[in-house]
Amino acid sequence: MLYQRINEIAGRIESRTGAIGFTILVSIVLLIAAALYVRPELYYVGAGMYFERLANNPFDFSQNNPFAFRILTPLISYIVGLRGKLFMVTNGIITLLFIGFIYRHFRVLSGRAGDALCAAAVITFSSTVLVTIAYSGFCDILSYLGIFAMWHWRKHFVLFSLFFAVALFNHENVLFLVPWLITIRMRDESQKMWSFITTVLGLGIVLIGFHFFRDWVTAERQITLSLSYYIEPLLADPFHWMRQPIQYYGLGLFTVFKAFWLIPIAVAILLWKERRKFDIIVLILPVVLASIQLIIAIDSTRMFTLGFMTMILAIEYLLRENKLELLQWLPALILVNLFVPQLYTASNVIENVRSTPMHLLRMWLENKPWWP
Repeated sequence: MLYQRINEIAGRIESRTGAIGFTILVSIVLLIAAALYVRPELYYVGAGMYFERLANNPFDFSQNNPFAFRILTPLISYIVGLRGKLFMVTNGIITLLFIGFIYRHFRVLSGRAGDALCAAAVITFSSTVLVTIAYSGFCDILSYLGIFAMWHWRKHFVLFSLFFAVALFNHENVLFLVPWLITIRMRDESQKMWSFITTVLGLGIVLIGFHFFRDWVTAERQITLSLSYYIEPLLADPFHWMRQPIQYYGLGLFTVFKAFWLIPIAVAILLWKERRKFDIIVLILPVVLASIQLIIAIDSTRMFTLGFMTMILAIEYLLRENKLELLQWLPALILVNLFVPQLYTASNVIENVRSTPMHLLRMWLENKPWWP
């Protein structure tokens, strides 16, 4: 069985390197594999050029930078000395931390290195990580790390609030997940009202800080991508932002996990059979809330990717409940998914994210070099 072999090899290597050493090794290997899969951009286009400027000097108010509110990743890059074009190195390091964090979570949960490796591979070979690699300028990965950390430490008020600040100061779209964040904080608590009050208090304090930060930035310069930029067109046409990309919403959702969507679909069916309707809501709510962004945004793949926690919840359920014999078919599903074209949708544009297996397959079928 493929999984047994993977688990055996992983366990053997982990025994030699130690838990932390193997976590680092897994992160590096998966990141390199993902980079080979989509071949990363080594130059900035579009939004990347603006984040490059922020990484040079995040507090340079002499230029009008539309992403000046999304300061955290460029600020970290600036502080550690990875400025300008080296900003993508910062993104790479954060991606390593993200993959490693996921691996360690599932390693502790299941007790088997093979389980955690497969779970980390699912997230790595999805838009959650691949978009960051393929489009070097995007810095969403730090937001995803913050969201995952909030869920991981949802019972710890201070850490929960701290990682909300990390996600928020990196990209304000985490605000769309607030209903789900409140739900997961209250779900397992006996004193639900007290949990609700403390959660709102923690999130509120962070939001107040972010409000003053935005006021400070806008007092020094005009920011193009302000709240009015998104809202004002809706006053004249409620479907302003949706008219072009709506035809690709289905494809945009599919590109996030491709064949991996079978996992949360299977879990939702199991929960329905068990009459656990509230758990179904918790499972699908991240994707539902992420989709609401499309009222004011056009990058459908990236917007849907904000709901990546649906996949994390689904994998955790299958491992905890030992349902569907997940490990017997997950490695095969990972291999199959690699040959599904990796696409990216934004507005009315569909881009092929240069999936290496698909290029090799086309070269073989057409019997000629083809490597754009």
